Amino acid sequence: MHPTTRFVFTTTLLGAAWTFPAHAQVTSAAYDVRLAANTGMTTGDGVVLADIDTQLSINDKGEIAFTGVDAGGSKAFAIRNGVTKGITFFSATRVFNGAAINNASPIAQVATRDRFAGAPPLTFERKWPVDGSQALVKVGESPDDFDSGLLFVDLNDSGVMAFTALTAGSSLTTLFAGSSQPPTSLVSFPGVQTIRPQISNDGRVVCRDHLGRIRTFPFPAGSPTTIADSVNGFTVTGTQPGISSDGNVVAFFGNRGNGEGIFASFSSPFGTQLVRIAGEGLDGFTDFDDNDRVGVTSQGVLPSVQGTTVVFDGTNAGKAGVYTVTFSVFDVGGSLNFLMGAPKFVAGTGSAVSNVTVSGGTTQALTKTISSVSLYDPIANNGTLAFHASFNDGSEGIVRAKPEVDTDGDGLYDSWETTGLDFDGNGVIDLDLAALGAKPDHKDVFVEVDGMVARAPLPAVLDRVVLAFSLAPNALVNNPDGQDGVTLHYQLDATTLPIVNFPSPWIEFDALKAAQFGTATERLSANAANILGAKRLAFRYCIFGDQIMNTGFSGIAELPGNDFIVSLGTFTIAGGTDDQQAATFMHELGHTLNLGHGGSDGVNFKPNYHSIMSYTWQMPKPFLPDWGLVYSVRAFNTLDEANLDEHVGIGGTAGVLTWVGPPGPIGGGRFLDEARKANWDGDGTPNEVGVTADLSRVSTPKAAGIQQLDPFVDWPALQYDFRGSPDFADGDHATSNNVIEITSAEHAQDEASCPTPTTYCTAKVNSQGCTPSLTFSGSTSLSGPDDFVVRVDQVLNHTRGVILWSKQSAIQPFGGGFLCVVGPKLRSLPIGKSGGTPPPTIDCSGSYTAPFTHAYMSSKGIAAGEVIYAQCWSRDRGFQKPDDIGLSEGLAFYVCP
Repeated sequence: MHPTTRFVFTTTLLGAAWTFPAHAQVTSAAYDVRLAANTGMTTGDGVVLADIDTQLSINDKGEIAFTGVDAGGSKAFAIRNGVTKGITFFSATRVFNGAAINNASPIAQVATRDRFAGAPPLTFERKWPVDGSQALVKVGESPDDFDSGLLFVDLNDSGVMAFTALTAGSSLTTLFAGSSQPPTSLVSFPGVQTIRPQISNDGRVVCRDHLGRIRTFPFPAGSPTTIADSVNGFTVTGTQPGISSDGNVVAFFGNRGNGEGIFASFSSPFGTQLVRIAGEGLDGFTDFDDNDRVGVTSQGVLPSVQGTTVVFDGTNAGKAGVYTVTFSVFDVGGSLNFLMGAPKFVAGTGSAVSNVTVSGGTTQALTKTISSVSLYDPIANNGTLAFHASFNDGSEGIVRAKPEVDTDGDGLYDSWETTGLDFDGNGVIDLDLAALGAKPDHKDVFVEVDGMVARAPLPAVLDRVVLAFSLAPNALVNNPDGQDGVTLHYQLDATTLPIVNFPSPWIEFDALKAAQFGTATERLSANAANILGAKRLAFRYCIFGDQIMNTGFSGIAELPGNDFIVSLGTFTIAGGTDDQQAATFMHELGHTLNLGHGGSDGVNFKPNYHSIMSYTWQMPKPFLPDWGLVYSVRAFNTLDEANLDEHVGIGGTAGVLTWVGPPGPIGGGRFLDEARKANWDGDGTPNEVGVTADLSRVSTPKAAGIQQLDPFVDWPALQYDFRGSPDFADGDHATSNNVIEITSAEHAQDEASCPTPTTYCTAKVNSQGCTPSLTFSGSTSLSGPDDFVVRVDQVLNHTRGVILWSKQSAIQPFGGGFLCVVGPKLRSLPIGKSGGTPPPTIDCSGSYTAPFTHAYMSSKGIAAGEVIYAQCWSRDRGFQKPDDIGLSEGLAFYVCP
């Protein structure tokens, strides 16, 4: 598969168009959802909670503020450390509304409206300490500051409160902000308006004004900023936009004529940019509650802002409730790119929520079923949610939803790996990952594998990949338990599916997955929908098929994603050898883990990238004896093909041969010791700088072009969580359509390639100041038309010399230079005389020629598939013994059939 770019969509200035995938599968079970409080419960004050208002708020400590009624009357309440208590005074004539809580330290503050039913009624906008000490602060009151305060309030971490009130004889609705009395008037709207403000920590107050515009108003003064109105296409906007605590993101409901949607406006040094979060008929959402808050939280600064989360009340595929979408923002060359995650369902109509209490040593569990939800100030900076819910039994309560924790970073939440997945939220576990071996402190990858008859692998084949994953160094995979390895779990299920072609190929794959995903037992269960729904959240899916697109392509995979195909039906052994099956399975699985053919990119055949993801190493080749099932474990040298230095090699592992271009004059790409310097252009002249060579072009049909070849370490970069991929949903393969692998014909060509011989080691400068130069001609093939001939020039004239060869190389100090070949079977071609200028002149005009004829190689037991190492030794009496020897560089050549 030729990898495509990571999924991003780029927006331009406000009002311009943007792109988004046509389908974005909603994921579930991303939150630990609990019942935090409910009517009928006994509070920490020892009285029964009788009513809970819909306006409630949560802070980063998980403290929740709300207003409601107990036996004493209306109060503001706080939930702290699991205990619900009233924090305000009460009387039969007081009514508290609109609770908001901040992150003030060490004691958070709660803001409410306090309405006293006197004659005339009085209203106060107050702040209270969350510990209930009642050291209240008035920010505004009637009739001193306004005629009547309204019930929607908010509070930032600096204690600045935002609220609305009627003024000018109740002919105006005024937006106020302040931390103490008197508050500051920011703007007034004609008549009695329902304005529901929210304030950021930098003092920006967002609301929908009387004309339906989403605007922000700076505190204490400044010009407003319009986020959404008819100018940028919005005909309808929601009553409760939200703003992040840093003020950089505004989220809101809107309709631009394309259907209802949720949107976010992002402020950056490049201007204000707008993205669609959900809706407009593109992702399964059919309805949103435009009177509920669209909450948003964001932290960080460009060039990379991670984890902006938007929360809203919507309906997707008939499921109504609370959803979140998390996205990241990147500065790419002065433009913002947004990496958007899939919507996550939190809880909603039909969801069961529970609370477990311990009293007097007795554990009691209370479970409620949600009938409707309401959002007011629903999200803390850490992503924890709190919202009001009505239940089927007529009661109401507060639901807290904490983002699931993934301690080991394998994309599987800790609760999934300990208690299992409850897909439908009914309290019954649908998939028990712990029983399958999952651990919350050690990375796990789950794959279900189905296969066609005579194409499916044996368990022993997949066990080899399991072993390869288990050997990953913990320094690279970072398991909290400190142990090496990633645990790969496979379920080899159906292995005798009929052989069919996949001409599309994803259309046929999707049909087969719909019929075969899950074991037969799981599919036949009365609970199959929930079991398979849960399994889709945790398992990748692979089919070992015959062929795709009527060709010999070896496979296809999503990048990243959860679906992949191994298709080796047209290989020499139909279905592939054990090596080819294991290798291609690990290769395609690597793509779903977000690895390209060059690791971080799609540049193939990079000699400085030793990974099964590269076509060099995907499958065994006879001339690369160091093949194995490996992802790269260290970064080699960066290679700029336009400016190579022949003093510097790949920077890899000594003794490991790799394949490198460009193709030489007598064969395919050359092979090279990863740790040795290289004659990069293959011109026979070493130690050049500024060399240009296409090193990733190892054979003529695979021209790659001159570029920078970046090394990469695979294991730390694996992306385990596939649920945020745009290709997660069944039937979605947007990043992978027509993105396919090497064919059986191309692989056969690569296997049959006869790599060009290459030099290594370092020649000794002789007593006349000359460096022996080694060249070659002919073919290293035992069936080739020409014998292979090695020639050494720039040696002393009229001296005796010999070409020594072995099946083992070396670089060892010897005779004042380097020994490049060693035993145990060190052999020589016949001794020769160098010729050149006749005596008594002594110069460097001599040369040696040694033909490795077919007959000679056969007589010495040299077989196809072997690597031979050769070096020239000659007399050099210009040096004292034992250094009176001339030494050429070494030559390595692969013996082809």
